[in-house]
Amino acid sequence: MAGYNRQPMFGPLGLPEILLILGLGLLVFGPKRLPEMGRTIGRTMGEFRKASNDLKRSIQVEMDAEERRQESEERERRRKAQEEAAAKETQALPAATIHDPVAAEQAAREQAARDEGDATSSDRETAESSS
Repeated sequence: MAGYNRQPMFGPLGLPEILLILGLGLLVFGPKRLPEMGRTIGRTMGEFRKASNDLKRSIQVEMDAEERRQESEERERRRKAQEEAAAKETQALPAATIHDPVAAEQAAREQAARDEGDATSSDRETAESSS
């Protein structure tokens, strides 16, 4: 039959293997104890699954909490960096320009021009020293 894909129900164990195991269990433990043992094994497996799921859940909660903490720290670092940059810009402007927006804009342009000039001169100095 083309396209028929038989998936084993119990992993690598087929029907003959399962029947053999049940037959041996019946011979070893008897018909009275076999159902009791099946219930015990079922309960044990259920408890194991529950404990495993609880462990996975607690690990996930811890990982989520750690991720939130790291994101919070990163936001705080960015906020402090922005505050420091704003403080430096305010300190660079003359006191008279703080209340006059036009003068403040002109002072900012002048500062930017000076910064560009400093960068260009330092580039030239680097090029001259490497020659």
